Amino acid sequence: MDNKSNYLEKLKKTLEGGSSKDALLGLMDETVGFFRDLRSKLESNDPKDQENAFEETMEIKKMLESKIQSLCEMTGMSFDQLAALSKNLNQMTPEERQSVETAQAKLQEIQK
Repeated sequence: MDNKSNYLEKLKKTLEGGSSKDALLGLMDETVGFFRDLRSKLESNDPKDQENAFEETMEIKKMLESKIQSLCEMTGMSFDQLAALSKNLNQMTPEERQSVETAQAKLQEIQK
């Protein structure tokens, strides 16, 4: 199994639930590497690399959309309501708040 397939399988399992905090943080580190690789492929002059990057991006998009839809159905909330709830750090325990802040820092690293 190549690194891309391995990463996507880990992401799928994580989205299905039951992962530990350490496993999630490890996946965030892998996500940074995965998205750097995607960016490199997208910036490549090789159409095959660009096509692969697009396919990988669409696969992740489908996984995330499915999970978001499932969360909306489970909670009875809309996407906007869930997003607003996730931004309200005052409702979280200090440990949850720290996890969110760590995830936000990792996401900012991905955006660079």
